[in-house]
This record gives sequence, structure tokens and C-alpha cells, in this order.
Amino acid sequence: MAKGARNLLVVFLIVGIALIFWGVQEYGLFGNKLVRSLGGGISNKVMILWISGGALTLLGALGLFKK
Repeated sequence: MAKGARNLLVVFLIVGIALIFWGVQEYGLFGNKLVRSLGGGISNKVMILWISGGALTLLGALGLFKK
């Protein structure tokens, strides 16, 4: 694997993990808790952060650890 491709996969992994943590932080904010307690679901922003973070983390991890 080329060094540039490996570096890109590491960036994907790090950014993906950061997006997941950011989504967890957004999920726990007061405004989001208030909406959920009033019968609303999870906000679209949180879902986008979780899905994109998971996809980038998976892409980076699979690229780095495949044989």
C-alpha cells in the first residue's frame, strides 16, 4: 500500500472517531434532551454525525487492517 493511501486511511479513522464522539456530545445536550423528553426522536444532526462517523471509521479500519 502506498504511503499516501495509508495516511489517508489514518485520517479517515481519526475523523470518523471524532465525528462519533461529537454526535455523542450533541445527543447529551440540554436542548436535545428536552426534545426527546417531549416525544421527539433523535435529531437529524446527531444521526448524520453517527452515520458518517461510523462509515469513515469502518472505511479507515478496514483499509488499515486488511491483509
